[in-house]
Amino acid sequence: MVCNYSNTIAIKYGINAALIAGYIKEELKYTDFYVADAPWERLTIKKLTGAFPFLGEKAVRNAIRRLKRGNILVSKQYGKEHFDHANYYSITAHGYAVMRGDENNE
Repeated sequence: MVCNYSNTIAIKYGINAALIAGYIKEELKYTDFYVADAPWERLTIKKLTGAFPFLGEKAVRNAIRRLKRGNILVSKQYGKEHFDHANYYSITAHGYAVMRGDENNE
């Protein structure tokens, strides 16, 4: 797998966060789940550690936490079953601007 990432995200939030954000951005291109015209992708920590075997669960959680605090990523639980705790992730407009490197031109 080729890992695409944003240099701006890597500088601001770390390489792990940049890899996770790049992966989610790619996954959102192929999703069929939209809420309010925004694409959302269902991902678990296990799936992300499977995509990046060199990252542990704690590293993935920390990267996601940094992205959420930076308003790059948002997450919600859309599972209809009480046992479904997987999060759905989407990238904010600010997140796309930061990934392009023009966050000051929003």
